[in-house]
Amino acid sequence: MRVLIVDDVSESLELLREIFEAMDYFVLSAKNGVEALEILNNERVDVIISDVLMPKMDGFQFCREVKKHEHFRDIPFIFYTANYTDPEDEKFGLSLGADAYLIKPVDIQVLLGTVEKILQRKGRVNAVGAGSIDDVQYLKEYNTILIRKLEDKMYELERANEMLRRMNEELQISHEQYKSLFENAGKPIFIIQPETWIVLEANNQAEDLLKCTRDEILNLSFEKYKKFFQPLFEGEEVVNFETTIIDFEGTEKIVEMTAKLIGYAYMGAIQVIVSDLTEKVKIQEELIQAEKLASLGRLSAAIAHEIRNPLSAISVNLQFLLRKFPEGTQERKYLELTLEGVRRIEKIVEATLNFARPSKPIVKEENINDVINATLPLVEISTLKKKIDVITKLEPELPKIRIDFKQIQQVILNILTNAVDAIESSGQIRVSSYLEEEGGVDYVVVSIADSGCGIPKDDLNKIFEPFYTRKSDGTGLGLAISKQIMNSHGGKIEVESELGRGTTFYLKFKVK
Repeated sequence: MRVLIVDDVSESLELLREIFEAMDYFVLSAKNGVEALEILNNERVDVIISDVLMPKMDGFQFCREVKKHEHFRDIPFIFYTANYTDPEDEKFGLSLGADAYLIKPVDIQVLLGTVEKILQRKGRVNAVGAGSIDDVQYLKEYNTILIRKLEDKMYELERANEMLRRMNEELQISHEQYKSLFENAGKPIFIIQPETWIVLEANNQAEDLLKCTRDEILNLSFEKYKKFFQPLFEGEEVVNFETTIIDFEGTEKIVEMTAKLIGYAYMGAIQVIVSDLTEKVKIQEELIQAEKLASLGRLSAAIAHEIRNPLSAISVNLQFLLRKFPEGTQERKYLELTLEGVRRIEKIVEATLNFARPSKPIVKEENINDVINATLPLVEISTLKKKIDVITKLEPELPKIRIDFKQIQQVILNILTNAVDAIESSGQIRVSSYLEEEGGVDYVVVSIADSGCGIPKDDLNKIFEPFYTRKSDGTGLGLAISKQIMNSHGGKIEVESELGRGTTFYLKFKVK
């Protein structure tokens, strides 16, 4: 049998060549549709396997040309792609006359079995294929797919622009707040005696800064800052520096101190004006973190795409090697363990892409109880194994909310899965839905409470960070993706936890 493989990625071509040559196929290869058509004009081919995303002539155009040609149209055609993975892409590919549409990475047995099955019925033209779609309809559907892909890219750019806009707004608000503070508000002022570094006097704002009374401020020592004040005695008129100060409640604050020498009560003294920068630094750190996450998303997506093809090659080669060793052999055991590791990497790659390039939510009016009831069966086996009782209390007359059913189901499933993992042997998971008013706004709330191990207090502010996990087999992306989805719905995700007592997550959706 002669197979023509069309793919612009050299690794994929070589991989498929090795597989089919090992199965006694004669292999021809091309890097795009143009090259493939030249081969078809000069060589006999029994089956075609083609990628979709290729330069010069992509897979859809190539399939269209093959099925229009009277000498080629009966050749079985299989799409094998890692980029065009939407159901509409598959539907369009099959409508062009393709006999199968496979998405990388695919089990080697599935690929070989598909080829063998199609070759067995060779000569019977796909009923949905050639001749069933005219040029006008083809161009319309082909352009629709290209436009959708472009819209996906535009959506990613819009998200990035929206993030930048919010950052700029926050910076502007921060700038205006601090401009107003400097120009109009009184600042903490301390008068320091240079010889002893003791506070001689302070104003009301200084009391507010240190959360104490005037008497408690007086006689405080500023000696630890004397190295910053030293330039004043060497001719500097004013010195500015950032440092930290701890108030009487034990809270550390980041401050800017501006100091100069003044005359005070017939002696020299140091006047220190303090600006509290704690909130400003916090906002700046949040913006830096947001920029890091945006860069991480772009980098992760690029890395994940680069990993997919070589990972597919590793997976297929391992599966191919498995066939060489019988059940029970040590070699097969090692190969199965390695293949399990590859599948875990595939899982991480998929989760990384979901986080880095979230799909645009398709919102409809939905009843949140329907989403909950559709999700609970997905964890039923896990809860039965651990003897976990799932108790539901769903308010029946909740207003409908505009959500993407599948995305919110993913959020609920992520939290339920974490709840199951948090319970060691037996316990309870309580799932509730109810209406709640907060700040004059009505919310439909879903609460998921478990009786598991709980989350350490120090970890509560980290659990939504990408790649943060305490599980040995976790990706650290489940809650990050969940928060991303809730944000895209204009909702909120909140958590309460007590070590050893359990954890409760709250999903809050605005009622429009």
